Amino acid sequence: MIKRQFKAELSQLPMMQKWIHECVYSLDVDKHLLNKIELACEEALVNIISYAYKDGDGSIELQVNINNKNRIEITIIDQGKFFNPLLGDITIDPNTPIEEREIGGLGILMIRKVMDEVHYKRADESNVLKLVKKYY
Repeated sequence: MIKRQFKAELSQLPMMQKWIHECVYSLDVDKHLLNKIELACEEALVNIISYAYKDGDGSIELQVNINNKNRIEITIIDQGKFFNPLLGDITIDPNTPIEEREIGGLGILMIRKVMDEVHYKRADESNVLKLVKKYY
């Protein structure tokens, strides 16, 4: 496992994305798979930066673990306010006009769709979000 700490600021997002890209790209995975991982990570990171530390400074630890079961695991850890993105059933009716839909939830739904597994736990005052993608 490799890990790196970043400030929880939108200005740091390109560096976080680049670091994730370099870690996963080294596996020579399919570009389509890499794009899915990057999209899910970006959505999760933007949400954390925007909402977890609304009242102050913070940091985000990124961990990338490539195991021998052909799984890419990206873990995002923050000490922001408690939020479990997996609570609740998020369903979107595609026939409902956009102006009538409730705000929020689409990003989490997208993350769940593009990743093979999404796990959340609260540990030691930290939010721990693990995104898993299988590759062959």
